[in-house]
Amino acid sequence: MKLTRLWFALPSALLFAIVPVAAIQWASAFVALTLFVSAAYSRLSWKHLHVTRVPEALSCFRHQSEQIAIRIENRGLLPIAHLSLSEPTGNLTADGRTADVVSLPGRSTVHMRYSIRGSHRGLYSTGPLRIRAADPLGIFPWTMEPGGKTEVSVYPAIHPFRLAHSRGLPAGNLASPNPLYADPTRYRGLRDYVRGDDIRHVSWKATARTGSLKTVEHLPALYFPTLVILNLRSGDFGGRGRYASVERCIECAAAVLRNAADLGQSFGFVVSAALGDSSGEFAFPSGNGHEHMVAMLRAMAQADVAAGQMNVTSVLGALGPVSPGSRLFYVGPALPLEQLIRLGNATRPHSELELLFASERRRMPAQVLPLPFRRIPEFGAFDFA
Repeated sequence: MKLTRLWFALPSALLFAIVPVAAIQWASAFVALTLFVSAAYSRLSWKHLHVTRVPEALSCFRHQSEQIAIRIENRGLLPIAHLSLSEPTGNLTADGRTADVVSLPGRSTVHMRYSIRGSHRGLYSTGPLRIRAADPLGIFPWTMEPGGKTEVSVYPAIHPFRLAHSRGLPAGNLASPNPLYADPTRYRGLRDYVRGDDIRHVSWKATARTGSLKTVEHLPALYFPTLVILNLRSGDFGGRGRYASVERCIECAAAVLRNAADLGQSFGFVVSAALGDSSGEFAFPSGNGHEHMVAMLRAMAQADVAAGQMNVTSVLGALGPVSPGSRLFYVGPALPLEQLIRLGNATRPHSELELLFASERRRMPAQVLPLPFRRIPEFGAFDFA
């Protein structure tokens, strides 16, 4: 806050001391007193203004709105008239007032609320709030930018993901029609004995009570640990339509992870991309629950295309051993056959490899066509069922 205009009180003081005319002395004293009172008013107004914002950090999915609230409190007794407020939102779309002019009486509070929405994934920030005001005469204007921004993480959009799950490990939480995955801890009922039934599943108590052999049925259930590899290497993508392909690959990887979390499966994630100032393979260990996705979604929010081609050996090294019954998803552009063979070898014989290739506007290499793969749709849900 600058009080340089107080120097204008010096000529008034000189006139008061030098000129022995009552009218001039009264006028000089009035001017000097006005300047000092206005300066004190501005100083006290600035000192007693307190700003808080909620939240200081938030996250949302693309095209999802989140609200930001700013509380401006006048803790002093002096009212502040014509308080100008403006909040920069950068590349985020704001709904509501981000600029306003209000009057703030003493010991009072005003709130500024607006919603933000991100059209593109990424890391953004809003603020700081810029406040302009002055004393009632406008002689000493001041500007305040209270420290503090709201950090906004815009995650990729989440679309529905559907893919049949017929293989995995027994004793899981997903119902299966395959009796091979019968869970002995989940009782289903009794039925008549059929030739070929395991003698260990015969209920001798029910047999003695009914007089005929009865077999205990158990609910078949399975689970499959999910691992996702996301390839964002420029050397593997085609030049035309690369931006759209990259975004759809990121959304597809997010949908796979979200689907695993919804199904109660464990999931891990490796991305070959540029994150911030570094590029390489970034691994996130396996875990359960939607809370475990937060770090992965934040990485996908700031992920960018990295130079070169993906090194499958480095990715598998970052991923670690693939446990039996796992489902390994590769999401990205089509890879050369030798790279795909390395991925396949990492999952054989007791795991499953799912290849989800970007729908790039270029001809698929002939050497890839004999391998089973799925095309990522250019928009909407990821329905591979």
